[in-house]
Amino acid sequence: QCHRSNRKNGIYESYYFRDHIYDVQSQKKKMVYISESVLDTVVAESIKEEIECLGKTEKLRSKLKTRKDDCLNAYHKQVRQHKQTIFRLREEISDLYASYSLVRTEKEIYLTQKSEKEARIETLSQEIRHCEEAIGQLEEEYGKQISWIKSLTKCQGTDTLTPELLQAIIERIEVNVNKQVTITFRCQLGGVVNV
Repeated sequence: QCHRSNRKNGIYESYYFRDHIYDVQSQKKKMVYISESVLDTVVAESIKEEIECLGKTEKLRSKLKTRKDDCLNAYHKQVRQHKQTIFRLREEISDLYASYSLVRTEKEIYLTQKSEKEARIETLSQEIRHCEEAIGQLEEEYGKQISWIKSLTKCQGTDTLTPELLQAIIERIEVNVNKQVTITFRCQLGGVVNV
């Protein structure tokens, strides 16, 4: 938990963190104070490093779109193949029934083969559902990535970072007892930054 303290003239001078900070030797919860200006500087530097690491926004968006499109194409191709196989298996079940009804196939053989084909159809149907879920998750993740990039771009060239903007780009700020700050961004394109 992060809290502000030492309010002077309407301005807070430091943050303090507690509850999630432990001293390795004693395993007790500790309270860690860090200056507001120091934390703001660390956050600003981390954002700048993240922007530099990611490169130009348009190139990044293009890469993300290409990656998304490639994944979507692979999933759609797999779904089409599964649907074609299901159609073929249903035709085979029809042919089996025709052969059975004309007394060319024994009942046990017909039922066994029909059961095997129906089980295969069920497996393929489940795989189609998984692919469709993955497509939805991929679209959602891509939307989050683009939104995050837009928020990160808003940080460029600005001296003040609003709480809303920080919440949009940063998932977690951790300060350990040695005042080492770890910033985890909401979108893991560049990863975790340790300062």
